[in-house]
Amino acid sequence: MAEIECVRQIGNRFGESLVWSASEAALYWVDVTAPAIHRLHALGPLWVRTRRGASACFISALGPNLRFNDGKCDRAGRFWSGTMDDVDFVPVATGGTYWCVLMRGGQIAQYDPAGRLMRTIKLPVKYPLMCTFGGADMETLYVTTSRALVSESEAAEQQLAGALFAIHGTGSRGIPEPLYVG
Repeated sequence: MAEIECVRQIGNRFGESLVWSASEAALYWVDVTAPAIHRLHALGPLWVRTRRGASACFISALGPNLRFNDGKCDRAGRFWSGTMDDVDFVPVATGGTYWCVLMRGGQIAQYDPAGRLMRTIKLPVKYPLMCTFGGADMETLYVTTSRALVSESEAAEQQLAGALFAIHGTGSRGIPEPLYVG
């Protein structure tokens, strides 16, 4: 049975581009509207938050209601970015299953290689945004969440919105993300 841990209530407005760096044993993500870059080191609570800088490159003059919000390298090491209208990048596990957030449903879903739903895991928040595998064994599923999507009427029940979560015991092992090749 999966165990959900609130790693830290960081207050993400929109935590995106979640990626595990195996060489650093660290988890990175951006809060695209803060803007901020976050880093969690597996060996201790080292947090980096930058107000201006690299995360600002995701905000572009695409129009008043359109911005870049996510990006990752594909298996060939090419960097791809998505806009608010695109589907988010999903982590793949050994065996070809993949995981994604059900954003307004407050769940994480696992699908088989043919796209059939295998199971869902209920989260203690309504708005998960991204997930990725990490940890020394690549068996921890990390999840970012949003506090910006929480309405005033939901606020009392959504006190962990914006937190970073870790899900242990999924029975899946992630495939390390490829490095950017330039």
